[in-house]
Amino acid sequence: MLLGVFGSRNLGNNATLAVALDHIRRRAPEAEVVCVTNAPAAASREFDVPCIPMDPAPRSVLPYRIRSRLGWVGSLLDALATERARVAVCAEALKGADQCVVVGTGVLDDFAATPDGLPLALWRWCRASRIAGVPLTFLAVGAGPIRHPVSRTFMRRAVALSSRRSYRDTISREFIASLGIDTSIDRVVPDLVFGIAKDRVPHRCIRASDSRTVGVGVMSYHGWRGDAKTGMRSYSVYVENMVWLVEWLREAGFSVRLLTGEVGTDDRAVEDVAQRLNASGVGSLPVQTSPIRSFNDLLVEIAACDFVVATRFHNLIAAMILGVPCVSVGYAGKFDALMGAMGLADYCQRTDSINRSLLVHQFQSLSSSGPNLSVSIQGKAEQYRRAVESHLDDVIGFHVGSLEQSC
Repeated sequence: MLLGVFGSRNLGNNATLAVALDHIRRRAPEAEVVCVTNAPAAASREFDVPCIPMDPAPRSVLPYRIRSRLGWVGSLLDALATERARVAVCAEALKGADQCVVVGTGVLDDFAATPDGLPLALWRWCRASRIAGVPLTFLAVGAGPIRHPVSRTFMRRAVALSSRRSYRDTISREFIASLGIDTSIDRVVPDLVFGIAKDRVPHRCIRASDSRTVGVGVMSYHGWRGDAKTGMRSYSVYVENMVWLVEWLREAGFSVRLLTGEVGTDDRAVEDVAQRLNASGVGSLPVQTSPIRSFNDLLVEIAACDFVVATRFHNLIAAMILGVPCVSVGYAGKFDALMGAMGLADYCQRTDSINRSLLVHQFQSLSSSGPNLSVSIQGKAEQYRRAVESHLDDVIGFHVGSLEQSC
C-alpha cells in the first residue's frame, strides 16, 4: 500500500507516485498495489490503480455552524471525536498488505497545511499500520519545517511508528533527529522524481549558440500557511518581483516561457503576471504561456529552454533532469539543499526576500557558465537516477516475492 498526497493538482507529487508505480510494475508486474490518497478518484483515473481516501469517513459529529465558525479547530475536534473508529477502518483496509509505504514528497512539513488535514491523516494511517501489523516505511521523504505545534506532534508520532525511513536530503534527516527520533541508520537518497525512466524524458536538442530562452516558473505563493486571505501581501510582492524579472529578461534579449507546477492553482499567478506585463507595455513581447497539465508537459516546456528561474521545487528538478541550468527562488531550506547538492549553491534566493540586484548577478553568472553547468548537472542527475533505482530496489524490490503472494 502506497500513501501520499497524489491525484491532486501538484505535478511533483504526481510524478513521485508515477516513478514508484513504474518501478513496481517493472519489478513485479503481477503485484497488486493500492494507494491511499486525498484525491482517490483522480489518482485512480490518472494512474490506473485502486485508491482509497485518507479520511475513511465523513465528519458529522459537530453541527456545521460550529465547525465553520471554529475553522480548522472545529474540523479537528470533529475528526478527533470519531478518530478511534477511523483508525479501525484504516487498519481493516491494511489487512493482508505486505507493507505500507509513505512515498516521497514533502509529506513531513506543514506548508499550506493545517493540523486537521495531512498531519492528522498521516498519524491515523501510521497508527493503523501498527495495529494491522504491517511494516511502515517512509521512502525518500522531505521533512520540515513543521511550524504548528499540533501538526508537529501528529507528524512526530507518525514517524516514530515507522520501522524504516529514508529522506531526500540531509536537512530532512536532521530535522527529524531534532524531534527526538533516532535517525542513525536512516538513509539520505535523492528525490524520487530523479528516478524517472529515461524513455519518459523528452529529448533536449542541442541549443544554437544564440538561443536565449528562459523558463520562469511562477507559483500562487501566499506565504508558508498558504492562506489566500492572510497571505495576499506575500502574493502581491511575489508577483511584482516575477513581473520585474520577466521585464528585465526581455530587455536583456531573452524570450520567456512561463512555467507552472500545480494545475489550476498556479494559473492565477500566470494570469496576474501576464496582465501586469500588458499594463507595463511589454505584453506584445514573446512571453509564452503554454498549458501545463502534467509533469511530462513540464518537461517538454523546459526542454525548449536554455535556463530556468523557478519557485516550485519540482520545476527545478525537471530542469536538472534535462540538464538545464537554473536559479532557485524557493520558500524553504529544501531548495538550498537541492541546489547545493547539484553544485548550484550560488544560485539561490528566498521567495519572501528576493534581492533583485543579486538575482541579476546570479542569472548573468549562470548564463555565462551555461554549457559547463549543463554537462555537470546532467551527470549529477544521472547519478541520482541510478541511486533512486537502487533504493527502490532495496525498499520495494526486496519485498517483491511476498507482494506477489499476499496481494
